[in-house]
Amino acid sequence: MNTSSSLRWKKSLMALALIWSASLFTQAQNVDCSAGPVNTTYCYGNNDNTQFAFQSNTGLPLIIYFNTGQVESSFDEVIILDSDGVTDLNAATPYGNGGDLTGLTYTSSGDSLTVIIQSDGSISCQSSGFTPWDFDVYCSTCTNPTVLFDTLGDCETNNQFFVSADFTDLGTGLSYLVTDNQGSPGQTITALGTYLFGPYASLTNVILTVANDSDPNCVLESPSLTFFCIDEGTCSLLDAGDDVSTECSGPCVDLEAELLAVPGRGTTSYQIQGPFCDLPPLTGGTPTNLLIDDRWSFPIPMGFDFEYFGNTYNQLVMGANGQISFDLSLADQYNGWSMDPADQIPNTEPNFPLNTIYGAFHDLNPAIDPDPARMNYYVTGDAPYRVFVMNVFEMPHFGSTCAGFFTTQQILLYESLNVIDVNLIDKPACPDWNDGLAAVGLIGNNSNEYSVPLTRNTGFWEATNETWRFVPNGAPSSSFSFEWRDETGAVIGTDLAITVCPQVETTYTAVSIFETPGGTTETITDDVVVTPSSNAGFTADLGPDQVVCDTPTVSLFPELDGISASEVTFLWNTGATTQNLNVTSSGVYTVEIEGNGCTVIESVEVVFLTSPCTIEPQCEDIDFQETFGTGTGLSCNLNGATTTYTCYTGGQIEDGEYAISNTSAGFNTGWHPSMEDHTEGDTNGRMLFVNADIPVGEFYRRTISLNVNTDYSFSAWITTVYDTDSFICQGNSVPSNVRFRIEDMMGNIIEETVTGDIANGPDPDWQEFFISFNTGANNDIQLVLINNAPGGCGNDLAIDDITLSYLNSTPEIVAPADLGTCDTTGSGQGVFDLTSVIPEVLNGQSPNNFNITFHLSQLEAEVNLNAIAFPTAYTNTSNPETVFVRVEKALEPLCFAVVDFDLVVNPSVNFDISIPAVVSVCEGDPFPELDATPQNPNIDLNFVSYT
Repeated sequence: MNTSSSLRWKKSLMALALIWSASLFTQAQNVDCSAGPVNTTYCYGNNDNTQFAFQSNTGLPLIIYFNTGQVESSFDEVIILDSDGVTDLNAATPYGNGGDLTGLTYTSSGDSLTVIIQSDGSISCQSSGFTPWDFDVYCSTCTNPTVLFDTLGDCETNNQFFVSADFTDLGTGLSYLVTDNQGSPGQTITALGTYLFGPYASLTNVILTVANDSDPNCVLESPSLTFFCIDEGTCSLLDAGDDVSTECSGPCVDLEAELLAVPGRGTTSYQIQGPFCDLPPLTGGTPTNLLIDDRWSFPIPMGFDFEYFGNTYNQLVMGANGQISFDLSLADQYNGWSMDPADQIPNTEPNFPLNTIYGAFHDLNPAIDPDPARMNYYVTGDAPYRVFVMNVFEMPHFGSTCAGFFTTQQILLYESLNVIDVNLIDKPACPDWNDGLAAVGLIGNNSNEYSVPLTRNTGFWEATNETWRFVPNGAPSSSFSFEWRDETGAVIGTDLAITVCPQVETTYTAVSIFETPGGTTETITDDVVVTPSSNAGFTADLGPDQVVCDTPTVSLFPELDGISASEVTFLWNTGATTQNLNVTSSGVYTVEIEGNGCTVIESVEVVFLTSPCTIEPQCEDIDFQETFGTGTGLSCNLNGATTTYTCYTGGQIEDGEYAISNTSAGFNTGWHPSMEDHTEGDTNGRMLFVNADIPVGEFYRRTISLNVNTDYSFSAWITTVYDTDSFICQGNSVPSNVRFRIEDMMGNIIEETVTGDIANGPDPDWQEFFISFNTGANNDIQLVLINNAPGGCGNDLAIDDITLSYLNSTPEIVAPADLGTCDTTGSGQGVFDLTSVIPEVLNGQSPNNFNITFHLSQLEAEVNLNAIAFPTAYTNTSNPETVFVRVEKALEPLCFAVVDFDLVVNPSVNFDISIPAVVSVCEGDPFPELDATPQNPNIDLNFVSYT
């Protein structure tokens, strides 16, 4: 914002004085930039909506400054519209400072501004003797540059970030001095481009000031900028890493051990991490007997010493609202619950006591169906690395409409390490009481000692399976040391990272050594095996494609052979860079694994199904399809459809606006750059972009003529467009959610469904959603797509390939007879030609009209995953074994049918036949009679044949 109060024009005989009556004034007053300020005085009345419009005569921005004046605070508003006629520059302070307007000043972005009073029917300047308005409007002497500010994380080892300032227009200045509020040296900018400032420690609030070197009247400030670095952390006290091979790059390899934390490190500050480790039990501990609302427990012994912000404690109290405090004066006292959104940690509000862990602090009510075990505690592990566990298990929230919300969470305190874990297993939020507010963080001996996750400070938020770990980051420990040792026990290094170059397979040992306060030495070791190899590669395996039923998450983990995870980098097509990837939606997931100059690419398809977990064939012909056409540039043409949204005309696509375009380029900051539409094979294909509004609105409504009493399928392809890598939403982006509805011409609902939350991600992820319905007696129906999620940061989406199809029949096939063979080896296995059943399955139909595959499960056949690779010579893996045949129409691959048959390996039979191996017959003698009758009494001779 430009400020100029120190250089504003002084009143003089040259200043123009205008006294305004109570009549409405809308014609712009010309401001002559060479003549000085235009002064206005005005005493407003009841129900007053007078406007004062001003226009610069040179095109320079205008500055308004209130010398004095009052309004009725909280009732009568001062609106100052920017040059666009929409933006209220005074939106944050419509009543000034409690009704006092003195010192209020703004600078327009263009060459005009408008001042408006909006008063109610009582108490005004005229009726109550308020000080009349007295303000000046005058020309700025310059135009500010256009600067885009952003943050860039540098977290991996440095726990810091940079701020970038992208100068896209230099305004009227020739040079600008850019400084920050942290006392860093300034930079002088004389050309367009992007400039970096910093580094700054994680969570530092940085404001950049851009000052015109030749005109101090022109100053531009950035908003407050910060970045939250979260390390992953580890779950083991000591981890030497996975066994590794030197295959790809030669004889050397880097080893790096990880520690959960360094024992004895100072606790004056904390680093925040985010691992999610195996949880200790949530039940079975000692009950706190907190059975009434809003109460601190009696003192509880921890069983060991624990250091917190420089002080050592062995007792604590637990709060009924989710806290641990080391202030024993709180014992059996009132545990305050109330908080406001402004009560950000740190603060000095009475309900935020010092020396307290908030994890998570929110209003709970143990008095509902009181159970002393719901809040329990215990100590687990062995000294000197024991853990004190505080459990809150399925605790109801306070409030009559919130009692159905239950929180399960833990606070863990680690002996010697002085680490604190806050495990939020299931923490919902109920907005009907105390605005659903909650907070996670630490407060020490005063308000200058604190640590808080950026996204979990006081506010309305929910969390599931989330850990916040606070690791001491103060003075180095004098009681801890670390060593790498070789197989002889010789110390080869004392840093966590080391490079080794073995000629033969060698085991290296990471050693953690801690001198306890009691004088004993505690040693922890972990081994890693390094195998040199002359091979020039490694392999990875993601396993077979997967189809799962009623499973919310599938964990993908490439198994490495020949190289360790610590030697490679992972890049998934989702943008993730971890070895393990948890996925929640169907799709093909690909990972590029690069290590020591080698790259391996693996892919796997995952299909999520919900009960009844069947894939219905899509036997349909397209009746209607909307692809939004092709072409470059913007369009508002919905081809006969309607929407409640407004067509985008420029700038950013705001909440409640849409656009039709072949690319996302030029749209909102934070959206996927230059993404393309979904329609296959088109050039410059267009799609519908929507920035969902907070009120419910219709993205798309289209009337279609159909056949009566016919089954149809209505589908659309949707992707979110917010790019999570931009971090604009600070990790709290709103997912998209769309309601599909079929209505008759009177607006009655024939069928509807919702997509559920469509998560934002680092890349576009087109997904198909559909709804099936029968037209009944309707010749005409309406297709409707409706926003089903709140607006805000996120909930931006693109829609393409809206399709209406009618259903036809599936392939008509027959279940074949089982295939059998004899077990001649005693293994229970046999070799089968599965394709031999095809004529029976098709029952006279031509195989040229179908694609036929064989599978080992019904689901895999329906999804068409993991087809048997060599069906003409398949060896069974169980006896009997069921094989599923998928028959799909060659021209409609999604129109299929499945039948099954069994493979049976029958045991061999001992016939017990006594026939001599050699029969001697003299010339002229008759050939002797041979008896091949089976002598085994268990054989039915009626079923024996001879050849």
